[in-house]
Amino acid sequence: MQNRETGKSLKGSFERWPLSVILLPLFFIIHGVKENFASVQPKDYLPILLFYCLCSTIVFLFFLWIYRNGIKAALITFILFCIFFFYGATQDFLKQISPALTRYVVLIPVFLIIAIIFGIYLKRSSSNFVKANKYLNYLFIILIVVDIAVIINQAIYPTENKLSVYSSANNLQERRPCDSCSKPDIYFLLFDEYASSSSLKDDFHYDNGQLDSFFVQKRFRIQKESFSNYNYTPFSMASLLNMSYLKGITDGMSYTNAQYYDCFEIVKQSEVAHLFSYLGYNIVNYSIFDLPGNPTRLRESLFTAKTRLITDQTLWGRIQKQILWNLVTGKFKIQSFADDLLFEHLNVANKTFDLLNKETAKKNATPKFVYAHFMIPHPPFYFDSAGTIREKSEIMNEKNDRLSYLNSVKYINEKIYALVNTIQKNTQGKAAIIVMGDHGFRYDQSIPRHSRFKIQNAVYLPDQNYSQLYDSISAVNQFRVVANTLFKQNLPLLNDSTVYLMGSLH
Repeated sequence: MQNRETGKSLKGSFERWPLSVILLPLFFIIHGVKENFASVQPKDYLPILLFYCLCSTIVFLFFLWIYRNGIKAALITFILFCIFFFYGATQDFLKQISPALTRYVVLIPVFLIIAIIFGIYLKRSSSNFVKANKYLNYLFIILIVVDIAVIINQAIYPTENKLSVYSSANNLQERRPCDSCSKPDIYFLLFDEYASSSSLKDDFHYDNGQLDSFFVQKRFRIQKESFSNYNYTPFSMASLLNMSYLKGITDGMSYTNAQYYDCFEIVKQSEVAHLFSYLGYNIVNYSIFDLPGNPTRLRESLFTAKTRLITDQTLWGRIQKQILWNLVTGKFKIQSFADDLLFEHLNVANKTFDLLNKETAKKNATPKFVYAHFMIPHPPFYFDSAGTIREKSEIMNEKNDRLSYLNSVKYINEKIYALVNTIQKNTQGKAAIIVMGDHGFRYDQSIPRHSRFKIQNAVYLPDQNYSQLYDSISAVNQFRVVANTLFKQNLPLLNDSTVYLMGSLH
């Protein structure tokens, strides 16, 4: 009899517990994990889950102070976080009915009015809302259990990740020790969207001969007809740094958000970095990507890039994608925020140049592979023909025209001269240097498709052994040749080809 009474007491308490405060964010994250199971890992979703639960708890405690009632506080918290979590889904649904209904000036005031009316109703009502609380508790527990069951099934019977590198890229048997190799420091300098000199001549009518002459003077070999294998940065770098084409990507297809972020994870497993680590190299990462065991030294973030696969549908996720630019331009702009966002690429590039200059002066007992990724001459285009920074309004209203791109090319050329000179001076010419683009200029649709793959590619090797390099080498074979030349790896070369991706989600 006592056990039965205890059971009834626990059941009654459960029905009164304000569990929706935690169950709602828990369901949102678990459902997001289920939808993106092949792409996200615990490190991607656990921090944001804890963050959402903390925020929900703080809001609950605030309303508990106002209502002096746990269930009422939980219900208003539930309504507010439903608006936050499912704003994107609601916006997408209403778009099918009438696009006018999805405007922020319509939808946010409507949601705000609903929340206020509901909040006032809760405040004035004498009801205890136990049944509503009970319903929400059981509903979300059931939904969570169902999603967890699906996740467990996916874990037991996994579907192949649609985007990966071919298994040959991770064949450990292909790595060969080379104790007799000199193992020079290697500086891999990647300039985003830097088209080859031949593309600049054919498509822009611009003579980039000064840079070419500089490379020749510095005893580089220029791969004049080199090209990338993909026309978007994450795909190109995932392929280049794994010396492999990407499975699940075919010519002419439109990529997805999940595939975009998959590339960050593929880079994070970089076979190039693994190979150099195996050969005794220290990895120094000044790029926009994380490398295996070596996160980028240029940014610090609580959440990973793949967190956006789950959070993009929230109210804040939609604001970031659709209207945050209003804080950069127009009458609503916040000047400090606008400046930070507008000049982010330039500020990071300048920081990277400073770090590299210091890096070249360091004397290390072990060789190092240094990867630096500069988001220039990629837009926004900061410079005029004289190399001075343009007015902010001009940068923000840029139409990605060819002249502005060329001004960025001229600016970055001066930086390349200085950086190469510094590296060679501080290393007495004993470091290998690779200067590359990741894809060509792609913002002008009048430029032939094949030109959008043509990249700058110049290599300096201390012993001048360029016998395995060839003019039309593509990015996928770049480090195969470097590894074969410097470390006698005997890696087979792949067919040089391109994969054109349609559309742009980023």
